[in-house]
Amino acid sequence: MPHAFSSFTHIDTKETLTALHASATGLSEAEVSGLKKEFGRNQFASSKTGALRIFARQFQSPFIYLLIAAAVLAWILGEHIDGLVIFGFVFVNAVISFYQEYRSEQTVKLLKKFIAPKTRVRRDGQEVEVDRTELVPGDIVLVSAGDMIPADLRWLTSNDLLVDESILTGESVAVQKKIEALEKQTEATYEATNIGFCGTTVIGGRAEGVIVAIGAKTVLGEIARVTVETERVSGFNLEIK
Repeated sequence: MPHAFSSFTHIDTKETLTALHASATGLSEAEVSGLKKEFGRNQFASSKTGALRIFARQFQSPFIYLLIAAAVLAWILGEHIDGLVIFGFVFVNAVISFYQEYRSEQTVKLLKKFIAPKTRVRRDGQEVEVDRTELVPGDIVLVSAGDMIPADLRWLTSNDLLVDESILTGESVAVQKKIEALEKQTEATYEATNIGFCGTTVIGGRAEGVIVAIGAKTVLGEIARVTVETERVSGFNLEIK
């Protein structure tokens, strides 16, 4: 499935605004209200499963039930060492699986820290500051050095804009952004020089961009979703299967 930003990489700024039914003066409050109902809030998918529930879930397997039954039977028959060994394997498996799954939960929380709580936008021709969860596709976002980009943007204007995208690409060198359309559409973040990605940081210059994707539809949001949905299977479980 292509990234939401990719269809905006090879079209110019005017076409981008037209496609999003937006304008350089910003959305009206009525338009924002309608878009909120359609797209929801600008936030990542997350799981609210508690640590105890995650740990208990590690024992919810038919084969684990069989192992526990075998351990109990061994203990009853006087084979205490065998019973303890089986119990030990089950417990170690549960701890390892719990650690992997719980770490995924914490990773999503960490990703959320890469979204600024407040963002400057232009609405009804006026510059205002809004909570980042209230942003919608078509909003005109204004950024300058030190700002964190709150959603995936297609740049409309740029004045020596430099962005740190290491959170996505691992590349420590800042990227010089531009507003010109690319020769062809791309889904590669490192090629999309006219796109500002959610969670990345402006380290120089200033710019304006129109939001093309929010929340789970952003590149960072997709990473968070995959992190939440991915089933963590320990090596012990794989060997058992």
